[in-house]
Amino acid sequence: MHPAAILPLALVSISLAQQPAPQHPAPTAPISLQLDCTDAPRRIFHSTLNIPCSPGPLTLVYPNWIPGEHAPIGPIAGFSISANHKPLPWRRDPTDMLAVRCDVPAGVSSITVTLDYLSPTSDGTFTDGPASTSQLAIIDWHLMLVYPYDTTRPAPTDSLTYTASLKLPKGWRCGGALARAGESPDAISFAPTSLTMLVDHPVLIGAHYRDLNLTP
Repeated sequence: MHPAAILPLALVSISLAQQPAPQHPAPTAPISLQLDCTDAPRRIFHSTLNIPCSPGPLTLVYPNWIPGEHAPIGPIAGFSISANHKPLPWRRDPTDMLAVRCDVPAGVSSITVTLDYLSPTSDGTFTDGPASTSQLAIIDWHLMLVYPYDTTRPAPTDSLTYTASLKLPKGWRCGGALARAGESPDAISFAPTSLTMLVDHPVLIGAHYRDLNLTP
């Protein structure tokens, strides 16, 4: 997904005869992604992520190489970072504008990232937009999240687990192939899945959604 995640794999294939392939770090605890879609009729989405981490330097990246796009053209949403309910300073990477760096303080085991994504109102160069109207929306998860990235030991996105949930506008319903873990009239939680699978499974929400069982 992130261009830097592809380069080390190519280098490994070239040097395979000289040295063993590097070991990826063990997958961390699941990353929680709570997406508030109650402002979807106004094309606004509020995302909150809880990302387990260790004290020290941390890099977060916004998905760039998107399935079906075939180019690094993912948009960037504004966001903030906090730890223990206190704002955490962050800075853009000087060469990769989709990467953010911060220093996790001692004693912190997770950080909270908030994103506010505004769906475009007209067509542009990014083929995902517009993806929301006053009556329905397509949830493309890659627009709503960031993920930790270790530049020295890049791990595949298959090793990152996300537990996602949706808060829907009143009366709206949801459809998609992601396995569900729980459901209430205005909220849905999904079973844990890899970041790769999450990005590859968009969800449709709408005010006039209806299920038709073709195999009763």
